[in-house]
Amino acid sequence: MPRRSSVLFIAGGALILAGLIGAFLSERPPGNDEVYVPAHLGALLLTETRQGASAAAEIQRLHDGTLPVASAAVARYGPAGEATLWVAAAATESDAARLVEAMGRAIGSGDSPFTPLDKDVIAGVTVYPLTGMGQEHIYFQAGRLALWLAADPGVADEARLAVVEAYR
Repeated sequence: MPRRSSVLFIAGGALILAGLIGAFLSERPPGNDEVYVPAHLGALLLTETRQGASAAAEIQRLHDGTLPVASAAVARYGPAGEATLWVAAAATESDAARLVEAMGRAIGSGDSPFTPLDKDVIAGVTVYPLTGMGQEHIYFQAGRLALWLAADPGVADEARLAVVEAYR
């Protein structure tokens, strides 16, 4: 029969290993179509996150309640909120595509504080860049997700690349 100290040692080691695996996996997105926010965007660390009904309500408020959102997350990065990421999950990929198209139509209507720029491809992902409200923005689709990143100009390039890499 094993000694009690051996059993405790093995159990403790298993718990530590499980924690390390959990920490490793939390740095990786669970899949392109699940609501997930990265722990950092380049050098900007995650400072605040909201998920669920609160985040969905914020996204709905920003779009006059017109976007059908199944689940959502809002994340702020950097000590002074240098970047904000909105993630809206739709029921299907085609619904997410409609969300992105609706954002493009709303911006293109001219009744928007944003100025669209030419669409771009970052790390193989088509993104729609904008300027406005003192920040640089992109929005794009990844699976069932529609994403919008707003970042201060000094960190925008790094944040854009990091968010696309996290969701592609």
